[in-house]
Amino acid sequence: MASRFATGKRALSICDRCGLEVPYNLLVPDGYKPNLRVHRSCRDEAHPAEKQVDTTEGIALKNPRPNRDDDSPGEVADHSGTAQAGSANSLTLAASASAAPGAYIGGTLELTGGAGSVQERTVQAYDQATKVATVSPRWKRNEYLWSEQFQQSTWSKSGNGVGSAPVVTADQATAPDGTLTADRIQFALNGGAVVGDWSALSRAVAADGVTRISSWYIKSNTDSTYTLQIRTNGFTKLIQVVPDEWRRVSVAGSSSVGDGTNWVALRGAQGMSDSADILLWGAQREPGTEVGEYIKSEATTIALPDDTTTYSMDAPDSLAEAMGFSNHFGGGT
Repeated sequence: MASRFATGKRALSICDRCGLEVPYNLLVPDGYKPNLRVHRSCRDEAHPAEKQVDTTEGIALKNPRPNRDDDSPGEVADHSGTAQAGSANSLTLAASASAAPGAYIGGTLELTGGAGSVQERTVQAYDQATKVATVSPRWKRNEYLWSEQFQQSTWSKSGNGVGSAPVVTADQATAPDGTLTADRIQFALNGGAVVGDWSALSRAVAADGVTRISSWYIKSNTDSTYTLQIRTNGFTKLIQVVPDEWRRVSVAGSSSVGDGTNWVALRGAQGMSDSADILLWGAQREPGTEVGEYIKSEATTIALPDDTTTYSMDAPDSLAEAMGFSNHFGGGT
């Protein structure tokens, strides 16, 4: 005859872990040491690492690719050289550049000399066959000389009819970049009321039929608001120049023969102010109809990179980083 046990509904027992007296029916087997009977609040669980390995589970990796030392083919070396060519948003690197797909994605490409220098961009794509590194945003360009020094002779100061030549005083105010490089320009029409009357700061440019956009940073030097005209390649626009606020103004157009003058001016019979006292900085001219990021020019223009451009590539640490993966287990970008 099988033995029988009492239900223990009125019995008391001692918890094997805390030693307190509790109702018998509240004791359960411990998860960490099953031979112990403990109160539910004292129950412990075994750590997963201490559980017996399931030998039926796949553990080994097929075709693993472990992390290696610095000489691993997975490491991408920094690179420098002379470009083979350039475009508005790319640079064709030297033939010695990496042959690994996507090697320089996420790296920093700096133009260190020659056309287009000095500026840097982040590489968005890389073709190992053609060595073309595509960057974003596009390379900066500026076809004006002396973009912050309007006292230079490359900027003509002319008056016509009864208008006076504008007076330029260099470095009179803080520019948008925080430097004391904004020039004061004083224009005067002297009552001129016909289109042949003007007071203009201008720059003659080639008339080659290519659409370009010209831009300037401009602000009133007094408490007054002025109306002036900006012009590129025969296309004009009236602008409001206000106190206490730098504005970047622009106008786009394509050159036609004999009409390549760019200017900031007052002109009679155009609804403009009779005089203006303004601050001017950061002139820029570039192909297209969209204003690009400003870049300073001096005695030479800032052109697109070409086969004279030298560069330095600060490569990502590894191909994994270039492709957007972390080197650490469970990581990623």
